[in-house]
Amino acid sequence: MIQMDDGCQMQPPDRFGRSCGREECLPLNETLGFHEPVRHRNDETTRDSPLEGRRAGWRRGGDVTVRLEPLTALEHWMLSAWEELDDDLVSGNPFLSPGFVIPAARRLSGPCPPLVLTIEQSGDLIGLGVFEDCPRSRRLPLRHLRSWRTPHSYQDGLLLRPGCEQTALQEFWTFLSQSGHVWHGVEFPRMPEDDPVTSQLHRASRESSTRLLKGTCWQRASLQLNSGRECDVVEHLSIRRARSLRRGWRQLERSGEVSFRFVNDPEQTVQSMEALLVLENMGWKGEQSTSLLAHSSGELFYREMFSQLNSRGRIAFSEIRIGDDVVASLIHLFSGETSFAFKLGWNPQYERGAPGFQLMFHTALQAGKRLEGMTLMDSCSQPGSFIEHLWPHRRTFCSRLYSTSRLGHSALALVKGARWFRSYLPIGSRVRTAPEQREDV
Repeated sequence: MIQMDDGCQMQPPDRFGRSCGREECLPLNETLGFHEPVRHRNDETTRDSPLEGRRAGWRRGGDVTVRLEPLTALEHWMLSAWEELDDDLVSGNPFLSPGFVIPAARRLSGPCPPLVLTIEQSGDLIGLGVFEDCPRSRRLPLRHLRSWRTPHSYQDGLLLRPGCEQTALQEFWTFLSQSGHVWHGVEFPRMPEDDPVTSQLHRASRESSTRLLKGTCWQRASLQLNSGRECDVVEHLSIRRARSLRRGWRQLERSGEVSFRFVNDPEQTVQSMEALLVLENMGWKGEQSTSLLAHSSGELFYREMFSQLNSRGRIAFSEIRIGDDVVASLIHLFSGETSFAFKLGWNPQYERGAPGFQLMFHTALQAGKRLEGMTLMDSCSQPGSFIEHLWPHRRTFCSRLYSTSRLGHSALALVKGARWFRSYLPIGSRVRTAPEQREDV
């Protein structure tokens, strides 16, 4: 049963500052300056969310509360709880961090308004997801929730507190399977197959009345890191590639003293942040207007995200320098035990020295020694990227869509039947697109 909660109840403040009438109880749109969200996907997506301006709460067993509400309706005590959860995770995902989601929602004009699903147990936040309202897609022609997407998001999933996964996921699926809301399923377009959240989510779904449609899988380059040791990346290089890297390094040395370094001191990363903005805009991204500097909204998002995550020690840079000039730069976002290679830029003036290749090679070589506590580095790259020639390991990603209602089950069965029929069509009559480039709606 879904109960509408129109406001706070008077109660003594807890450790998150929860109380009515104080700034901590004001919604974020009144304190962080959220603008009216822009909706532009298509005519149906521009409809107001069924939760626009409201809060929905569902309680079970007295001590568990599941809420689904617009980001702008969250109160400040929940933001504090979100940050605390982000520091204690089963598996890292910086694209669900409040330091990423809030700047993206405030500054980027493209994404749909985010809906935040929270799971609390006895006042503690034990699970959280960020979704968008999807009227329909080719995978499910009914209204459903879909992981919130931005042009800068590279992984979907949920934030789960260790030791509470079973409870959080059971309540997640029970909430979505209950009658009283308009959604017939939930979609995760970019779920890593090797992630514990993915396996636990699917295991819990089997115990509820859900059905799964698994989409096309793809891989992207990654690194398995051994703390204190250099990665065995050299062993995986071809002789031709190794020679090319040595020639490129000598080419760079003709312009001055070449050095590689990691920058993780929050006081020094500000200069590295500025350098990356300029370098990323120099290459093909600047020419195609896809760089962060190509639009003011992208630059504002990047600066605000950097400020939020850098203050929590979640950012580092790896750089190739000639003298004091940065000629290639890579920003790392840390979450849990995973480093995400978020954005890469290099100066095309030194193209003959392949500074981008050099940077990714030396990053792979030194990451295990320089990034303490990290066990995995995700390249955040597209399939077929040049990074695959340098980084030996792979992460497999797959789209997962779960139907959660009887009508959703029927629609999903029709979609599966259409896929079966399509598999018997002549190969030449099929049209295939890259997983990251598909039109879902």
